[in-house]
Amino acid sequence: MNSKHAERWEELHQKNPRLAMEYLRIYFTMELAQKHFNSFKRECNDWLDNIYKDGLKENE
Repeated sequence: MNSKHAERWEELHQKNPRLAMEYLRIYFTMELAQKHFNSFKRECNDWLDNIYKDGLKENE
């Protein structure tokens, strides 16, 4: 967790623990989504590379 979110969470935790837990849940969901997106993006790049390579071979 970066410092901005850690500081916000700490302040929320002191004033409203229930809301702080929701903040944490959303933060970790966001992190997980970003990891999945990065993985999907790598797969798409691999597919595009393969399509390009196959297209070049067919036209040789």
